[in-house]
Amino acid sequence: MDYRFAERPTSPQGKTSSAATALGILSIVTCFTFPVFIPGLLASIAIVLALISRGADRALSVSAKRAITYAVIGIVVNVVIFGNIAFTLYRVIQDPEYRKSFDQTMESMYGFSLSQFLRDFDSTYGTDLFEDSGSSPVSPEGFDTATVSSKGRVSKEVSL
Repeated sequence: MDYRFAERPTSPQGKTSSAATALGILSIVTCFTFPVFIPGLLASIAIVLALISRGADRALSVSAKRAITYAVIGIVVNVVIFGNIAFTLYRVIQDPEYRKSFDQTMESMYGFSLSQFLRDFDSTYGTDLFEDSGSSPVSPEGFDTATVSSKGRVSKEVSL
């Protein structure tokens, strides 16, 4: 008796839905490793491929439904992560107390505060982040300030 498995012919619809499933899974994985654009693009392509894979049939295969599910999960995770980043950035810009706390945390982790980083960015690239509009970031007094060189080195100065 021959127990070897015979190769099953794969239809183009099966290959398309498999590709859609792979892209749906990649959209979830890239939510944690790449910027917002890439997971959204992968999820969108996965949904399109899943819909194309049905061919002349009106019903989606199990693999195509799975691909759409993965793609939707990827989009939802992506939106949640991006929303969290946007909300944190909004709070850092608008709330002086939260900004001060954020500066302290960044100072302890990286050796320089966000306020100092933005000032250095302003002086290096000539942006108008610190115009006299009264909306300049809060800078805690008595903190160590640090500057980042173009080679990524941090130099510290103690201000008393």
